[in-house]
Amino acid sequence: MDMYAKNTVEFVTVAVEYCVYLERAGEKGFENLVGVMQKLLPLLYLKTALVEKPLPATSDNPAAFVTEEAYEKVKSDIERILGANDAFFDGETPASVSENLCDIYQDLKDFTECYRQGHEDVTADALFYCLENFETYWGRKLIHTQLALHDIMYGEGKKNDFEDADLQGDD
Repeated sequence: MDMYAKNTVEFVTVAVEYCVYLERAGEKGFENLVGVMQKLLPLLYLKTALVEKPLPATSDNPAAFVTEEAYEKVKSDIERILGANDAFFDGETPASVSENLCDIYQDLKDFTECYRQGHEDVTADALFYCLENFETYWGRKLIHTQLALHDIMYGEGKKNDFEDADLQGDD
């Protein structure tokens, strides 16, 4: 695997930006969070879809770096910022913007930490599992979350919630 292939490096760059942003979500306001995610999620989807999935170098699962505490902190920060706008329906199933964003965060953070270490076999395994999870799990969550954020920003009846949150000085 070429760890420095153009598409891989661009994916890593966007993944790191996504993770850093979510880790600092508690410092952001409603309008900022919704606006940034509205732009970052489509870019993340595109950059992920362009990466060539390597064959795993070993049969071991890559190391996990995101602790339950870190996951819950990011999730609770996003829940607090979004308030009632956090919940949405994914078809007929209740879903949560904060949980979906954190599920994506967990895979991306684990991958980028492996990538940062610079070991080719570890990176190949981590990238394989990250892309595998994108295909089977969090890619759909990303798309559904994007739709929920679109509805928060532009949906009928949602704009008032957005303006109310903005007036509360959340930014």
